[in-house]
Amino acid sequence: MLSELTNKIVTAVKSFGKGKPTENQVDTILRNIRIALLESDVSLTVVKNLISSLKKKIDNKISDFGIVESEFIIESLHDEILMLLGGYEAVKNKYKKRKTSRNYVEQSSENEILEELDTENTKKTKIKHHPLNQISNFNKDLEDIVDKFSLASSDIKNEVEIPISKTENGSTPIIMMLGLQGSGKTTTTAKLAYYLSKTFNKKILVVCLDVYRPAAYKQLSILSKSGGYELIGNNDTNDINSILQEYFEFTEKNKYDFIIFDTAGRTVSDNKMMLELKNIYDTVHPTECLLVMDSLSGQSTVGVAQEFNSIIKLDGFILTRIDSDTRGGAALSLKACLNLPIKFIANGEKIEDLEIFNPERIASVIVGRGDIENIVKKTKENFKNINTEKLQKGRTDFNEILLQLQGIKKMGNFKGIASMLPAMSGITNKINQFDDNGEIDRMISIIKSMTKKERIYPPLVITSKTRRRRICIGSGRNNRDFDKLIKFYQKTKELISKISNMKDKSSMNKIINNLFKN
Repeated sequence: MLSELTNKIVTAVKSFGKGKPTENQVDTILRNIRIALLESDVSLTVVKNLISSLKKKIDNKISDFGIVESEFIIESLHDEILMLLGGYEAVKNKYKKRKTSRNYVEQSSENEILEELDTENTKKTKIKHHPLNQISNFNKDLEDIVDKFSLASSDIKNEVEIPISKTENGSTPIIMMLGLQGSGKTTTTAKLAYYLSKTFNKKILVVCLDVYRPAAYKQLSILSKSGGYELIGNNDTNDINSILQEYFEFTEKNKYDFIIFDTAGRTVSDNKMMLELKNIYDTVHPTECLLVMDSLSGQSTVGVAQEFNSIIKLDGFILTRIDSDTRGGAALSLKACLNLPIKFIANGEKIEDLEIFNPERIASVIVGRGDIENIVKKTKENFKNINTEKLQKGRTDFNEILLQLQGIKKMGNFKGIASMLPAMSGITNKINQFDDNGEIDRMISIIKSMTKKERIYPPLVITSKTRRRRICIGSGRNNRDFDKLIKFYQKTKELISKISNMKDKSSMNKIINNLFKN
């Protein structure tokens, strides 16, 4: 997620180091950040404002202490990006913890909050657990990451508020989906219906008004079988009014928690299509209009959004393909230029790959702090069968290795997992050994060719050439593949042993129980 921008930001700041900087050194770091943002297709106006605010903070730091650390720059940049993404409340809460007067915080404006954060940040000489700190002691860094996992796994809230406005009279909320042709609007409609149905146990009705693309209704009909929503539409007509008439008659007899309208993709230059959109808006009176935007489009999304917003009042955005190697221009430009929130992001191709947009998570990813909350969530979903007692005792065998490999495969691959960890986002391009599910499949097939006894007691296959030969023939693998599995087992065993021998046993047990127990 946003790996291209993340790598450039981390590289720019990491090369700076500590010490008393010259004016040229400050200009260099700011220029590198500016270039990284512009190459990521962030709006020029947004970049200018961000760099100006960042330079002011650095100048204040140098003025007060004579030095500036990379940790301070990252912290300040994180706050600026968080504000761009709409994380005003997160920054405000961060500030609130540092002040004793609650009334002062609540009455402070956005600019006052940022100015005070500027002053507070200049007083910080070291930021604990920062990803740009060099790894000098394995056990210390391991405990740091465990602290992050423990905090994230215990802080994730089960109850999440739906980011859709409530109706004043208690009527059913109506969501109108808009978008350009090819933006992924129909697929996103199905994802949103699935998300509301499965996550919040809501009854959903989807109305297909895309009468120009025959595959649209068929696509929604197929996805409805797994999406948990009902569908209204007609593949044999191009008359929107007849579908709307059917909708009104149907909803008089049937009640739903949410109704989602999927409109046809269009271009803003097509006046006829835009007029049709306005007529639909005036007919159904939606609670919210969400514009679906492809995150790969960069800052060009701003112009498109402004055109749509001039005809129909938008309430927010859904960004698609955020899981790709997107440059980040759309995410950083939309909120700042239109002052409208990003409400959801689509982070994959499956129907369940939609989630509520969390600006704090995205800001952390961009500055190289990883995405601990996401990896905790994925771990909970894909490692439910891990034997926690063995982990706590520092023991493992090939049965546990098999469960781990299967869980990793469900999560994606090693490169994807590493990109969500602090200190790893900048080196994911170097992770090649297991960056292919083919490697995982080969290791899984080798384990499945072992006997029950061999899986429970690994030394049997490690020391016996006869058993090794039999397993390789049975799995169709060679000695090189077998050696990779043994190396993976030994490294995993070493890591588990180090975790189990940590001084803070309570933290270790807490993270294991939070992650792997339902």
